[in-house]
Amino acid sequence: MTLSMAKEIDTPEIVFISGITEREVYRLREERLLPRRRRRVHTHAYRLDIWDSVLANFYFGLKDLLSKEARLAAMNEFVQQIEDDFTSVSVEDVTSRHLTFVVHVGQFKDITIDFGQRVAEVASRAAELERVNALVSSDDEFDREPVFKDTRVPVSTVAAFLAKGVSKEDVLARFPTLTPEMVAAAPVWLRTHPQKGRPRKFGEINPEWSLKTSESVKFVRP
Repeated sequence: MTLSMAKEIDTPEIVFISGITEREVYRLREERLLPRRRRRVHTHAYRLDIWDSVLANFYFGLKDLLSKEARLAAMNEFVQQIEDDFTSVSVEDVTSRHLTFVVHVGQFKDITIDFGQRVAEVASRAAELERVNALVSSDDEFDREPVFKDTRVPVSTVAAFLAKGVSKEDVLARFPTLTPEMVAAAPVWLRTHPQKGRPRKFGEINPEWSLKTSESVKFVRP
């Protein structure tokens, strides 16, 4: 699987990939914190890409260690030095790049910035999200809910079971068409693809099942 670092992503995805909050994503846009890029690929003002996630992770991750001036200077230096790679490099080979820069910050001494670990972390989460997305059908639905590929099992159903404390093993026993990878993917997919409107309750998604709790979690038919 090859995933371009220039792939456009939506706000919930950038929150997951970069490890920042939704409010911080809005700040990126409102305060125009991202450096100018000659070859920015997004066609929509609210669409960012995986490289933007790297910059966001750096900017907010070091807010307690570096001044805003220093962080912005480092981000601009990063963009200037590797911008020619932005539209071609993939997740698979990005971590092999030399990503340590010496940045001159105004009247202060030069500082050394290492983007390597942050790029590796962001690229890893981007690849994880790509694997999760590949498990979900973009065409098939069951009762208006997206399902895992080659199954009739809604992603939200699996996520609801896990949220109620049901073990992955019990979910797999209940839905034999699922794989362990699908079960693990359910909460991630739901987090990065929030449902529109009022969240449906567990009983609405699975009306034939009721949840009773004591010392353990059991699903019983009414």
